[in-house]
Amino acid sequence: MREDVSLLPPFLPPKQSARWTTLMLIVTMVVAWVGVGINLNEVRDLFAAARGEQVMLGSRIAQIYTNWILLFSQLALLGVAGTSFILWLYQVRANLRAFGARRMDYGRQWCVLGFVIPGLNFYRPYQVMAEIWQASAPQNLDPFDWRNVAISKLVPTWWGVCLACAGFEFLALLTSFNSGLSLPRLQVVAILNILADTSAALACCLTIFMVSRVSHAQLDKWDKLESRGLLGASSAPA
Repeated sequence: MREDVSLLPPFLPPKQSARWTTLMLIVTMVVAWVGVGINLNEVRDLFAAARGEQVMLGSRIAQIYTNWILLFSQLALLGVAGTSFILWLYQVRANLRAFGARRMDYGRQWCVLGFVIPGLNFYRPYQVMAEIWQASAPQNLDPFDWRNVAISKLVPTWWGVCLACAGFEFLALLTSFNSGLSLPRLQVVAILNILADTSAALACCLTIFMVSRVSHAQLDKWDKLESRGLLGASSAPA
């Protein structure tokens, strides 16, 4: 066997998947900000009604239909953007094997399972992303020493905002089931929707930064490994 042939898996540049994921996140973020505006209008009408002011029936019906359209649009975008992100995450996790990174705690399957298993989805996606962040850092080329790379504050901030978004969405949904025609409860639902849409927009923004930073880090690391001749024959990592 030729000594210059690497036994490591191939490196797949994450440019294309990062672009598609970023595009879908931008669209989702824009729709989230539109949702903030729609819900602010609803809050204004509900508080006006609570003060005894007359609210046009047609305006209220239009608001309800708009809310339903917004809900279905956001669910569809969440599905597409979420799938794009998970595919990107799986790819950048697979690239860690091409770098020769060893002793990883979380395999590629956790890029999917970490988001869907109840209980684990509160913390496992953060752990997977933190590990990818460390092992992708171009300043550390050692296959065993990647754990010494500091985790950026962007990672826990990103995941904290994502959890906040999910929490507000759940509370808004739960409250809406019991709101009936009670004005105070409808006001609470509208306010929770504003908080959910705002945190969703911020989560999309932070995810875009995350995708960009990790993608560029992997490209830089690959260039350094190639330029220093560190991709020669070796056994593939487990």
